[in-house]
Amino acid sequence: MNQEDIELALSTDLYCCLWIDCFGRRVRIRELAVDEVSKLVKRNLTKLESVGTPTEADEFAYEVNEAIAEMIRVHTMPDGELRMSDKLYAKEVADFFYEDETDLLPVPVVSGTSPANA
Repeated sequence: MNQEDIELALSTDLYCCLWIDCFGRRVRIRELAVDEVSKLVKRNLTKLESVGTPTEADEFAYEVNEAIAEMIRVHTMPDGELRMSDKLYAKEVADFFYEDETDLLPVPVVSGTSPANA
């Protein structure tokens, strides 16, 4: 993604702001990792709820984890059980998940190709 695309994709609304890594690539939750991510988010929320006096960073972390938990809830719920508001939201949420074709983890590849790296 170029800088203009990134700026258009960002929003202060955690429920629609795209996830973009430091290389300008979209970040999504792998379908085969939904259960693991859900468990992690629940642990994070439990830990953050036990913080005595939360800092601004703690509050933001809680909001992010809460948003991800809601996305997973809507994404994994059968269509027949979704409320009307969830059905509308489910279409937006679908883009935050990546349909796996294999249970193998992707191999990160550094793309620094130049004669100096040969």
